[in-house]
Amino acid sequence: MSVLKVAGMTCSHCVQAVESTVRTIDGITIAKVNLAAGELFVAGDIDISEVIRLVTDAGYVVSEA
Repeated sequence: MSVLKVAGMTCSHCVQAVESTVRTIDGITIAKVNLAAGELFVAGDIDISEVIRLVTDAGYVVSEA
């Protein structure tokens, strides 16, 4: 499992937006946001750079935790 820091999430709509965006990637088995901590947990057979690119394209600032 990988953990990414995601800045800019302020509400449950942001959580849904990030999780649903990440779930579009083939191979994702887990995409779960902890809003209070500003973290995104992802697991699966994935390229983490693709996750970062998609979440960034959705308007959030992403960095590896």
